[in-house]
Amino acid sequence: ILSSGKLPVAAGRFNLRDGMNTSINQKRVGYRLPEYYGIESKRVEEAVDRFINKVGGNTTDIQISLMKNGDIIYTNQKSRAIELSMVKGYISTLPIISYIASHNYISLEDFVNKHLNINKESIYYNKLVSDVIMNRVFEPHESDLYPKYRESNYDIQKEIIEKISNTSLSRLITVNILEAIGMIGTYIDNNGKLFSTSEDISRFIYVVQSLGKYGNCQIMDDKTLSVFNKFSHYYTKDDNGTIIFNNSDYNSAIVIIVNGPKSKEVSIEAENLRKELSFIIDNIEY
Repeated sequence: ILSSGKLPVAAGRFNLRDGMNTSINQKRVGYRLPEYYGIESKRVEEAVDRFINKVGGNTTDIQISLMKNGDIIYTNQKSRAIELSMVKGYISTLPIISYIASHNYISLEDFVNKHLNINKESIYYNKLVSDVIMNRVFEPHESDLYPKYRESNYDIQKEIIEKISNTSLSRLITVNILEAIGMIGTYIDNNGKLFSTSEDISRFIYVVQSLGKYGNCQIMDDKTLSVFNKFSHYYTKDDNGTIIFNNSDYNSAIVIIVNGPKSKEVSIEAENLRKELSFIIDNIEY
């Protein structure tokens, strides 16, 4: 927020006409109508309504937020935070492990067992840290042709982070991400489950789009952001239809959080909605 001013009266240790100005743009995520950016609200609402009408019966809650140039231009978020699964690393383990890797506390090419006491019979023995981040660790009977989310990959990253930092992952996330950005709807419960909202994730995306900054805070430095961007696409989709879409080229974002079971139908419809909204917001055709 750019501002300047001088005191009209003396106040304590401040004298008459003392003043200050802020010359640095300390923008935080705000709210505007879509029309501010030449986008028709009606088109957005109709697209979202069609999606919800198609898949709503297969879910218990759907949150959708759209952001343009750091402004949330649409949100239907009314409920409390939704538990995240396959995408939770996007706002938790990945930014933290990106920091410790980019600042040489670990190497992404380290074997996991260099940092953790791993049994030789474990599938994680002699696997690279980067393999864990990319979900490329499998049981022998599973296909290794494509990355496949595994909750234990998240757990291994958590263990490495906590050992290197000597601090709980929950504490690191809360202090360095949630409180710093003002993600007041996001929290980690006593069982370690991560809950968030579409608007809060939009705020985090704005940090990524703003070269790691939020207001006057540097949330991620250049080195950390470089590693994060290299791996972030592994944490942008869940098989229940949840999508985190950061379009840095157009300074826009689409966040769809679905509270529901694994569903191929919902996932397909969510991707179709993501494409339709991208066309409406940024005139991008797929």
